[in-house]
Amino acid sequence: MTFIMTRIDVGEYEAWKPMFDRDTPRAREAATGYRLFRNVENPGEVFIQIEFASAADARVARERLIASGVLDRFSDKTGPTVVEEAEAVKRCSYVKAGTDTGPFVDVIFFSSIARRVR
Repeated sequence: MTFIMTRIDVGEYEAWKPMFDRDTPRAREAATGYRLFRNVENPGEVFIQIEFASAADARVARERLIASGVLDRFSDKTGPTVVEEAEAVKRCSYVKAGTDTGPFVDVIFFSSIARRVR
């Protein structure tokens, strides 16, 4: 899986979110999904993860985003950066019969060398 990762201090999240939803640059046109995260200490700091089926699709979206100039209004930002998933670990617990607690099990779904896609 390939993603675009971007961090932006948007200031007022509620004012920024409708602009994000419009997707004027069409950066999410070929996306398979996205996730938004907010900093607990500073809710105006947003982390955006957009998923694509291929690195080529992500690169096109990144170029559209940059060319549109929509990120230029934010002085405090990182990205957009095209990345590939290197590893995903999901913790799940199981309960032994007759008990109400059990150890955690690490389930590794993907494993490879982390690298930035150019």
